[in-house]
Amino acid sequence: MTVHISSGKLSRPRPRLPRWFVLSTVAIVLLLSVWFVGVPYIFSLRDIVIRGVPDDIASVMTSVLREKIEENGKWKNIFSLDTNAMRLFLEGQFDIVASVSVQRDFFHAVQINATIRRAVGVWCSKGLCVFFDRGGATWGSMAPSRGSLLVSVEDNRQDSTGARDAVSRDAVLLLSDKFVELGIRGMIYKFTDIAPGDLFIETDMGYSIYFDYYTDLNDQIKTLNTFLASPDKLKSTPQEYIDLRTIGRVYFK
Repeated sequence: MTVHISSGKLSRPRPRLPRWFVLSTVAIVLLLSVWFVGVPYIFSLRDIVIRGVPDDIASVMTSVLREKIEENGKWKNIFSLDTNAMRLFLEGQFDIVASVSVQRDFFHAVQINATIRRAVGVWCSKGLCVFFDRGGATWGSMAPSRGSLLVSVEDNRQDSTGARDAVSRDAVLLLSDKFVELGIRGMIYKFTDIAPGDLFIETDMGYSIYFDYYTDLNDQIKTLNTFLASPDKLKSTPQEYIDLRTIGRVYFK
């Protein structure tokens, strides 16, 4: 009998990986897939709810905010979203908005509560008319108007800073409030460069009233009240103006 012996090496079976290692590897891959694909989707910011403002303003705010979210990757995820930065962004973009609060609504929404400013008047200066509130904030634009429910200001001063000038604004608001008590309606409040402190007010009584807002307006109002209540005033009703710019005196025509 002939026996053949091969000079090559004997083949050995390949070692198998431990079962626990294979299962662990598969589990890690699955977890990483869920983390990098599933989690970003689950916690992605998809819904924006805005309350406290009219629907048309809320619609514009939502549109602007979605554009900003597309630009800022961190805002796309509810966890990485900086709610304070979003609040500041909205307040900076919309002058009509007085305040904003932003809260996460897990897992993919944000709740925004906003309040709008309350306009007390329209301030026209240097060809531009804007709404203004008692704090001096201004926003929007509109055509000059007379006789509206809002205070109308015509500011013709060359160096005017508009409703942001606290002295001028406070003078208008003080007189507007006092006129309500006196039963007088100021149709338009006029600032001029004729003399420092001049404030002329056209009224619904058919005449204008001249004030000096650099001096005590409350004293001028008291003088006006005394004059209007005086029987002598009935003998000659003002047709054009009442001038209160001289302390303690009334001039009228």
